[in-house]
Amino acid sequence: MDGMSWPSQSELDGMREKVAQMSGGDAKEVRFVVSPYRICPLGAHIDHQGGRVSAMTINKGILLGFVPSDDSQV
Repeated sequence: MDGMSWPSQSELDGMREKVAQMSGGDAKEVRFVVSPYRICPLGAHIDHQGGRVSAMTINKGILLGFVPSDDSQV
């Protein structure tokens, strides 16, 4: 590992500004959900039958930025 983390601070800052711009809200209100991609080089799908896998996450994934609201609209 090279010590790089995901998401980087610059990625978070960029997402924060973009979400604030799109929502018309304050950048301080932006929240994040981070879901790293998972790889499974050995044992893929045998976990469905209780087998062992060698799963791990990588430094890429899904980054979702949002501004909470009081209504149920997404």
